[in-house]
Formats: sequence, C-alpha cells, structure tokens
Amino acid sequence: MKADQLVSVFRQFRPRLLDHLPGYSRQHFTADLSAGLTVGFVALPLAMTFAIASGLPPQSGLFTAIIAGFLISLLGGSSVQIGGPAGAFIVVVYAIVERYGVPNLLIATACAGVLMMIMGTQSNPEALEGLRQSLGLNDPLLVQYVNWIGGLLTGDWGASLIFKKPIAELLAQKALASAIIVVMSMTIALCLAVPLGVWAAVHRDKW
Repeated sequence: MKADQLVSVFRQFRPRLLDHLPGYSRQHFTADLSAGLTVGFVALPLAMTFAIASGLPPQSGLFTAIIAGFLISLLGGSSVQIGGPAGAFIVVVYAIVERYGVPNLLIATACAGVLMMIMGTQSNPEALEGLRQSLGLNDPLLVQYVNWIGGLLTGDWGASLIFKKPIAELLAQKALASAIIVVMSMTIALCLAVPLGVWAAVHRDKW
C-alpha cells in the first residue's frame, strides 16, 4: 500500500465523538448514564460467561467488554454503536485458545484487524467476484433466500471457512455451552434490564 493511499484512508476516518461533544449537556449525560447502566447489567455478566465458555477466566471477558466498549465509543464513526461479545465466536475462540494459547489469539486478532484494513483498500476484484460466485451471492435475492431456507431445513448449513468442517457439526459440539449462555443471559435480562428499563421510562428526563 502506498503512503498517499494510507493517508487517504485515515482522512476518511473521523470519530463521531468529535461532532457530538460540542453542546453536550447534563440531559445528554443523564440519558447516556441510564443507558450505560442498563447495558452494563446485561453485557458484563454475559461477557464473563462467554469468556468461561471460551476456556478463559471470567475476568478476561470483563476486561474485554470494558476496554472494547470504551474504544468503540471513543473511536466509533456513528452515534449508535453495536459492540459486544458474540456467542457465535465461542467456537472459534475456544479452538484457538485450546490449540495455540491466549498470546497467539491476541496476535491473530491484531493481524486480522490489519488484514481487514488492507483488504478494504487493496481488494482484488477478481477474487471478490470468485468468492461471491462460490457463495451464491450473485443469484437473485429470492433464489438466495430459498436456497438458505432449503439448507436450513435439511441441515445443510455449509462448511466453516476456518475449520473446513460442516457448520452443523461444529454447532453440535458447543450446543450445551450455548444453551447455558442463553439461559443465563435471559435470566439477567428479565431480572435486571426489564425493571431498569421500566424505571427509566417512568422517570424520563429526571435525575
């Protein structure tokens, strides 16, 4: 990648925080604080649960959720951000941690970020077209949907690009851990998030 191309990429990046801070009032802070507490009551225990399911200590999930949430809010390009642990990645993270350890997981994550930036500016149109063709993305939307429904009903969910194994087989290996995560997250949401959300709605625009 040439230096001028790299500079051009970073010039397009502007954190939304720079536009949002001017005129930031106490009312905005109150609303953000209420939303942050509500999300925190759900996201933090869930992050610790995902860490345990991935073969890591619970504090790893806690640190990851806090640091990632801060960085997303600080550097994100939108006022509305969606960031948090994804249960689908447990299969990938657990396999990497089990085989290569946490240090190599961090290296792989950093390399993946760099590669994503490079691919965004130096992508090969022919390679992208070949990938779209192999995944059926060039078919009409209705055809894609019918094929997806057919595969879903017959158990043909495709193969993992990373493990080169059927996705159904990988999901079956982690079904119990996923069920535990769902039960715990729903319990937390019902016991904490719903009452807090109702309280925030009743006391709207109040401290």
